Amino acid sequence: MRVISRLFAATLALVLLAVSILALVEITLALFLQSPWLIDSTGWFDTLTSDTWSSPGVRGALLAFAAAGLILLLVAWAPRPVVAVPTELDHDQALTMTVRRRDFQSRVEARVRDLPYITAATATASSRQIEVIAQSTRGATPEIRAAVESTVRATASQVGLDVDNCHIRVRKSAGRAA
Repeated sequence: MRVISRLFAATLALVLLAVSILALVEITLALFLQSPWLIDSTGWFDTLTSDTWSSPGVRGALLAFAAAGLILLLVAWAPRPVVAVPTELDHDQALTMTVRRRDFQSRVEARVRDLPYITAATATASSRQIEVIAQSTRGATPEIRAAVESTVRATASQVGLDVDNCHIRVRKSAGRAA
């Protein structure tokens, strides 16, 4: 998928560059009252205004654009390969897993938002600490704070992080619990 996207982007960039250079040359020639190089500056307008939707050239162009759009949609909706991580390893094997910080933060936020009485959550993570700011309809009660902290620690342990510094702040929100 990444190769197809890069090839399409490079091809589109080259086509736009060629059309831009051609337009620049034609505008410069028209400015100095020279004869057109490839495109007659008056003839293209007459051609576009005289063609109708039933003209074969217009229908061909519309079909080409529709086919290109359909191909792009099919490529975008194509199923992606599943990335699987083995769950059991022998004692002599080592597994190194890399987790993107933003993905981990999003996971923590989602898990905290699933808690009762929590209406919003924001997480910031580094290699040494996790800071979570949660908004609750019940305010900063010890039970809610403990639930948020245990959820954050459980989520961190799922990806193999041992976090000693867990900064939890719970604020009162005016929203309703989901």
